[in-house]
This record gives sequence, C-alpha cells and structure tokens, in this order.
Amino acid sequence: MSERAWQSAGQQLYCVEGDIQWLRLRGVVEESELRTITEQGRDLCLRLGYYIVLCDSSVSTGMSPSARRYNADFNGANPGLLGLSIVYGASQTSRVLLSMLLRGMALLAKNQPRILFAKDEAEAVAMANAERPLLQAEAARRKQNRT
Repeated sequence: MSERAWQSAGQQLYCVEGDIQWLRLRGVVEESELRTITEQGRDLCLRLGYYIVLCDSSVSTGMSPSARRYNADFNGANPGLLGLSIVYGASQTSRVLLSMLLRGMALLAKNQPRILFAKDEAEAVAMANAERPLLQAEAARRKQNRT
C-alpha cells in the first residue's frame, strides 16, 4: 500500500487526494460500504464541480444486489454530477461483467456514469491527468451558466 491516508468502509478502503477519490475494493461491496464511498464522492464533486475516482478492483468480486440497487438509485437521484471513474486491476471477464452491470444500472437510473478501464495504477493516473483539464473546463462552464 502507498502512503495514502486510507479510511475504511467495512472491508473497502478509500481516501481523497485533491480531486481524486482512491478506492481499493475487496470482495463483495455491500450497500453500506458503497453508500459511504458514493456520498464522499458526491461531496467532492459538489465542492470542486467534478470528481475523479481511481478504483483498484484487483481483489473485488462484485457488488451485492442491495448495493447495485443503491447505486442505480444514487445515479438516478444525482444526474448532474460531473465525473469519471477509472477502474484498474480488473480481469477481462470482470471488465465485461462490470460494463454490463453499469449499462443496466444506467438504463434503470437514466444516468450513464462515465467509466474507463486501465491496466494498472500508472495507466489510470495518466488517464486521469489527461481527462482532468476537460472535466475542469466543463465544471467551469457549468458554474458560469449558473451565475
């Protein structure tokens, strides 16, 4: 593990550094764990105007049914959040399953969260660095339109 100031939500680990919410998912993600993680991400977005999630899913085995329902409800209730999630460490099979799961939740919630896949943490960080200026510009545009 790095020198990050990790916190736990059940068996899941998370921390925030600047505009990035780091996740280390383990086993099955339960609703209470996901609730803590998503609320922190939403707060980050409300503070900065956007969010970036870098998620290590190398030892994750999925989400419980109640966590999937909560995620769909959360995305439906928060359609204007501007952000990006980059998942790394997922096997090819996990990528396919996660993509299918997210598409299904997005259809139910009528909100498609933006998710990219990276092979490892270094690639995820590079992708986040490339996407950040686009997110910042869109956040500034949205802020200007509100005033």
